Amino acid sequence: MGQSELDELKKILESKTPARPWGERPSPKRTAASPALNGTPISRRFDAAASSPSTRATTSSPSNSPLGAYTRKDATIAELQSALKGKEKTIESQRDTLAGTRRALEDRISRLERDVGARDAKLRDVKSELESAMFARTSAENALEAETTAAKAMRALSHETEKAMKSKEIDLLEELKREREERRRDAVALAVEREKVAALTEELTRCKARESATSDALRSETETRRETLRKLNKYRRHNKDREARDAALAARRDANEEDVSSLREALARERKGREEAERWLKTELEARDEMTGLFTALRDVAGGKAASGGGGGGDRDRGGDARESARRRELETTRAREDREIKARRDAFEDAECRLHADNDALSAEIEEARATIATRLSTTDGDASSPPGADASETMRVLSSLECPEGWDANVRREIPERIEVATDKKTKGKKPKKPSSERFKHAGLPFAK
Repeated sequence: MGQSELDELKKILESKTPARPWGERPSPKRTAASPALNGTPISRRFDAAASSPSTRATTSSPSNSPLGAYTRKDATIAELQSALKGKEKTIESQRDTLAGTRRALEDRISRLERDVGARDAKLRDVKSELESAMFARTSAENALEAETTAAKAMRALSHETEKAMKSKEIDLLEELKREREERRRDAVALAVEREKVAALTEELTRCKARESATSDALRSETETRRETLRKLNKYRRHNKDREARDAALAARRDANEEDVSSLREALARERKGREEAERWLKTELEARDEMTGLFTALRDVAGGKAASGGGGGGDRDRGGDARESARRRELETTRAREDREIKARRDAFEDAECRLHADNDALSAEIEEARATIATRLSTTDGDASSPPGADASETMRVLSSLECPEGWDANVRREIPERIEVATDKKTKGKKPKKPSSERFKHAGLPFAK
């Protein structure tokens, strides 16, 4: 109902029409002295018309009599009732529209719940991949420790062998000097000297045999180095494949984050539309309550309150208000419950995402610490004399650069590890001469090799 109709109803109420039972015809015997008409604008107009001689003949006309005025007011009230029924139908249609909107929102919420479940499954997959990466890191550390222990044992054995050879060489020189002195002193003991020469010849044969065994060991060491290089190349290719898989995983994660942001924006838009619809519905309900109050006051003033009719109408109005209040409370309860559920799901998703980021950061810190430890150990070992100083460290830097990094590492972390190794190598090799080549050092010069 428009504002003009509300103004008309207010004007009718201000006119203070005499009360009478609903549907009762006005009595033609009432006079200006009647208590129901005294003191009102309409009664004064009726008294003026009755006292005028020129209008006494026309007062009996239906158009100028009080009965005609009441008939026009009844027609106006009937029009207002029809307009009120039309507004009630419009409100019912708007209520149906609101119910459809609510069903659409519930469907959207169910789809969002399914999407959140899919995101949780993806988070679990990422967590399993992180656990496998941690297991691989532990295996690599164990293999590195085993290789380092073997290299130390080989160095100790080589040092002891060199000491034994030097001591034996000194003994042989002293014995040769004694033999020469004996030969110069005693020429008669030539036969004995010949026997000693034969013994020395046998010793020389044994030395040649040892030299041949050493050559065989050197060849086997060369073969071992070739095999190690082959395994290292295989490990590098494996790392390249894993880097490609990590890049694909990062791309999928970016896409998932974009989907989550778009879903959040859509949820905000849906919530805003729902709030606007609720505000509009509240305005309509207030207008309806105001119209109901005005209509009730108009009916009470115009028609009076009958014993039976008035009581029944009041009960119906109270019943309608109670039902409307119940519907309103149900709507508010449903809205509060949906808001709590959406907030709980959003908090759970954010907690899972925070835990995933924390796990990634912890794993990144552990791997960085392990690589720093490897770089420190490599910087303390000697370089290979067959290559320029720092060649092993450079090879190690290339291997470390090709290693895969967990999700969340940036390019600065990849560059930082080789730079630390290079600085440590420069400090170590500065002002020192290249040492003798040692094929044993290759075993502990890099990372653990893949089988």
